[in-house]
Amino acid sequence: MAAFFLSIAWVALGLFIGASYSAGDFRSLTAQGAHPTLFALAAGIVLPVLVFYVLAHMIRRAQELRIHRALDDRGRDAACRAGDDRRARSIVSVGQATAAKSPRWATASNARSRAPPTGSAGA
Repeated sequence: MAAFFLSIAWVALGLFIGASYSAGDFRSLTAQGAHPTLFALAAGIVLPVLVFYVLAHMIRRAQELRIHRALDDRGRDAACRAGDDRRARSIVSVGQATAAKSPRWATASNARSRAPPTGSAGA
């Protein structure tokens, strides 16, 4: 929002300076063709407006990232408090965690040996 108002003020100031430079007669400037003064005036008006919007976008994005970082820190702290039990402290690797969570018969080597025989029961 601030970039919008700053841009409007900048364009108005640029047009005022351009009008005072040409003594209010823009037709005489445009009749000369592609005059370097017109390019300088246009660049002096347009480029700062683009910089205003780029800076506004960067500031807004930095605020969003700061908010998300604060939320992530809170979520991580809550997860650490919720998962803080003695069994979680004793687990060292992912393999130990999955072995501790799954029943013994669900592992691949035990599943083959304990699986019920396949086929027809009566035949």
